[in-house]
Amino acid sequence: MMHDEIILSYLEELAEKLEILVRDENINIEESSSPGGLCRVEGKHVIILNSKSYSERKNSGYDQGAA
Repeated sequence: MMHDEIILSYLEELAEKLEILVRDENINIEESSSPGGLCRVEGKHVIILNSKSYSERKNSGYDQGAA
């Protein structure tokens, strides 16, 4: 869990320097062909993170011991 939080912090810091917005969205995988990623919205770069995917991994213990 801590490892993911550190990586997310680095991602947000780098994105800010590059003027890229990072958005945390609850994406329904059954309704979307993509779990998130880099895209353009109204001409600006945006990184969309799937908050549902992160919370499911966190609750499953997937990333325990990664730090």
